[in-house]
Amino acid sequence: MRKIGAARVAVSLLFCLLILRPAAVWGGPLTGTEYDVKTGFIYNFANFVSWPPAAFKAKDDDLILCFASDKQGAEALLKLNDQIIKGRKIKVLPDTQEGCLDASHILYIATQDKNLVQKLLGTARERSILPIGEIDGFTQM
Repeated sequence: MRKIGAARVAVSLLFCLLILRPAAVWGGPLTGTEYDVKTGFIYNFANFVSWPPAAFKAKDDDLILCFASDKQGAEALLKLNDQIIKGRKIKVLPDTQEGCLDASHILYIATQDKNLVQKLLGTARERSILPIGEIDGFTQM
């Protein structure tokens, strides 16, 4: 009974915080460049993912983020290099680097080329890779 009461209090508090926020905050733009913000989202996504033990050869292996992009600004992803997630150092590599896809744990796809997206997603399906994309219809692909 106490857990239900505590949950209701927490939900009520969250609701109040959202409602009582200044109106200017609701309509305000996100700070930073587009890819700086996306980099933050990717970092946070990775914190919530649990990869199977077989996804890493050793306990201290790096977490590989492979990215395929034809967009300016995507180099902001390089800011994730050497950041730590769950005790693993992130290494950011372009998909053009040999072995990137084979070693990848996160695949970020920032292209509108549907053929390339399909090809990369086919590779990701066969492995323990978290695919993230920004093309319309990505989740259906």
